[in-house]
Formats: sequence, C-alpha cells, structure tokens
Amino acid sequence: MAVRQSDGTMFTVTACTVAVISCTTTCSCTIPIATLKAAPYNLVAPASVFATVLATSSLGSSAASVAGNGAVIPTNPDPPTLLTNNAAVTNSSVIGFTWTAPVNNGGSQVLDYLIEWDQGSSSWDNLDSSISLTSYTTTASLVANKVYKFKV
Repeated sequence: MAVRQSDGTMFTVTACTVAVISCTTTCSCTIPIATLKAAPYNLVAPASVFATVLATSSLGSSAASVAGNGAVIPTNPDPPTLLTNNAAVTNSSVIGFTWTAPVNNGGSQVLDYLIEWDQGSSSWDNLDSSISLTSYTTTASLVANKVYKFKV
C-alpha cells in the first residue's frame, strides 16, 4: 500500500499482507496506527494519510487503486487541567471538584473521564468512571480530617 501524507511525502507500507487463495468479494486489511507511527514510517500527529492499494499475486500486480480518503494520525489527548475544590459542595463528608477539559483532545470530543483517588495508602484506586461532565462530587464514605488525593 502506498501512503501519501498531507505534505505530499510518499512511501510504501508493506505491513499488511492478506494471504487468501480466492477472494471473490471484498478483501480487507487493517494497518494499526501504531505501525504507521513507528519506524520506518514515523508518521506524526496530526498528519493526514491517503492510501492506495495494489493487489499482487503469482500472476502479477494490479493497477493501484484511487487514493482513499485522508485518515488522520491521532494525537494523544492532554490531561485535564485546573483541578479545583468546589467549595460550594465540599463539607465534612463530601468532596466536590471541577476541572478544565484538555485543549488538545486527541482529535475527538472527550466522552468521559476516570476519577481515581488515593486514600492515604500511596496507591491510586478507581473511584468512578464514565463521568461526562467537568465536575464531580464523591459518593464514597469519607472520614473527617483524613487527606485524600484525586486525579482525573
């Protein structure tokens, strides 16, 4: 498969080989993004790639296909920022906090957040997941005058 980056650079990817005896319908092959980001291709986010496919058998090679739509090499999202105590909610048995969504979301909307906490044991435990808002209030039992650490 030949790949053209959005900057026009061309290279051939041979990471995908479909071994079939007879393919009379649609044949497909998937190349993981991790392969394209690794040597020797070293694509970097947010590069667009346009793929053409060439079928090869013992009888020879086909003509190259028309370039497919540009896929985008995704970026890793930044972590949320500005984790702040929500004083309007926090009391002796409940902790509430807010945060700011990451500026770089990796190319798609953040669907949910994972809330972890350390209850003083120096290990992070999953407190809650699938949090779609940028605020959270604990539902766990808390002990007064104990230090808790949270991360989003």
